[in-house]
Amino acid sequence: VSAEIYTYNLDAGELRWLTTGYEPEISRDGEKVVFTRYGEQAGVWAIDANGDNERPVFSDSQLITSPKWSPDGEWIVFVSDRTGFPEIYKVPVGGGEPTQLTQINGLADSPAFSPDGSSIAFVSNEAGNNDIWLMDTSGGNRTQVTRHEGDDAYIEWAADGEGLFWSSDRGNGDADIWHVDLVTRAKTQLNEDAG
Repeated sequence: VSAEIYTYNLDAGELRWLTTGYEPEISRDGEKVVFTRYGEQAGVWAIDANGDNERPVFSDSQLITSPKWSPDGEWIVFVSDRTGFPEIYKVPVGGGEPTQLTQINGLADSPAFSPDGSSIAFVSNEAGNNDIWLMDTSGGNRTQVTRHEGDDAYIEWAADGEGLFWSSDRGNGDADIWHVDLVTRAKTQLNEDAG
């Protein structure tokens, strides 16, 4: 069973079927969509936003999740458990063999390129909890950004690249939105989930 991916034109108010798959992510220029499929067509796929030129980027029988575009549209990062653990990989949008960026032998998840394409934020349990980490695009220079007993997830970069937003249950056990300033490392809870 596969989910369906649609596009919605805000100006025209039109919903249009695009393809089948999971976790669609539109490129920064709005021209292409990357997504995953499972089963016989398992892997990372791409399609033009108008529905043309559907193609596999990388095929693998292992679970693949969380595909994200690089800002220049040349690379896709994703998570695969092909080594037995969820690790982060990158592959050129034109296809080819992916490069493994993490070797944590635990959880590496939710990769997200910085707006300038120089860093990747991700979630890892390398230090015991699901915390946020940064690395360069070759997988080096890993630094831990958050350190807390709560679980952090669902990272998004601030548009200026100087901060991160994420969901965490650190405040009260509920999923709340947090922000970290990457210069000062100050963390701010932005909302409080009412439960």
